[in-house]
Amino acid sequence: MSVIFQSAAAMWSEMKLDFNAHIEHAYAQAEIATNGCMVTAEARRRGITGYELMTGPSARAYRWATDELKDHWDATPRPDLAQFELDWFMSRGGL
Repeated sequence: MSVIFQSAAAMWSEMKLDFNAHIEHAYAQAEIATNGCMVTAEARRRGITGYELMTGPSARAYRWATDELKDHWDATPRPDLAQFELDWFMSRGGL
């Protein structure tokens, strides 16, 4: 395996671990801010969880989020992997 690819894969794995911790923190904040009311009644009937709204596609998240969760995201933006990855990389001297 290429040493460059191996280094990049290790860096991405480290970033992904940090992102997962970020998701856990964001979920806990959202749960507090919404008093646990994160998904609509229809979403609950479909088995959709609040955690899925933090990790899945944005359009799906906003479709099934309660107004309380959307208000929370207005104040504290929903986690976004691409933005997190860029910020993480730049904070380590990237580009």
